Amino acid sequence: MLLFIFLQQESGIPESSTLVKSASTLTAQSISQGDDPRLQERRCPLCGDIILITKDRFKPCDCEALRKPREMSAVKLCDELTQVCFICGTSSTKFQSGFRLDNKMIRPCFCDVVCHHGCMVERLQTTKVCEICGASYQYVEYGSLRDYFERYWWQYFASLVALIFLFSLSLVAITISLIIGIVLFGLCVIFLWMCIKYTVMRRLPRFHARYGQTTVFDYEPPSRRPSQVILLKQRFKLSKTLLIDSSLSPATNPSGNLRVLLTK
Repeated sequence: MLLFIFLQQESGIPESSTLVKSASTLTAQSISQGDDPRLQERRCPLCGDIILITKDRFKPCDCEALRKPREMSAVKLCDELTQVCFICGTSSTKFQSGFRLDNKMIRPCFCDVVCHHGCMVERLQTTKVCEICGASYQYVEYGSLRDYFERYWWQYFASLVALIFLFSLSLVAITISLIIGIVLFGLCVIFLWMCIKYTVMRRLPRFHARYGQTTVFDYEPPSRRPSQVILLKQRFKLSKTLLIDSSLSPATNPSGNLRVLLTK
């Protein structure tokens, strides 16, 4: 038995050596193919010269290092990036701010001026109409009592359902036992008072401090009124009927049918 195992081991040695030799030949072929300059030949997109690189295939051409980086002129930077607030007089870059930030530059009215969002919010406390062009500022205030209940309506709906259930249970308990019914009714009243007190004293001030804000929008011209739209439609119908009536008969004017067809 030991002799048979020994013969198997001796017979396996040549197979492993052949596998190692075949792997070495494959790697040598791949290395020789990688060193072939024809496979790595490429041209520079700038100067058109042939680049032959033995190690780094994606190394840039020497002419790219000689090219100067593109720089914007100071005049262009000032025209496109820098803006001056007409309220506080300080300059700011419009790409530095985001939505609902006080340092955002906005155009609140028809005048060709810009200002910071925070400066415009402070100005709304004194006036809400531009004194020069007469356009009214477009803004939205968030943080009122209505906004609070729209945000947390499900909590108070669940509390109201629980209170209705407890009050109905206390009324049923009064018919059975007067003392138990009075105790349950008193607990319901205390729970209702604690909910109102916690909402008024804690949650409403916290909600107003966290979410209360005034958002001013850029000026947009008002859309056409419905009366103006109706007047334009009536004028269009009137011009259409006049064009049809002014067209002559086909005998006197061959183009009369063509006008009627076009107006239809």
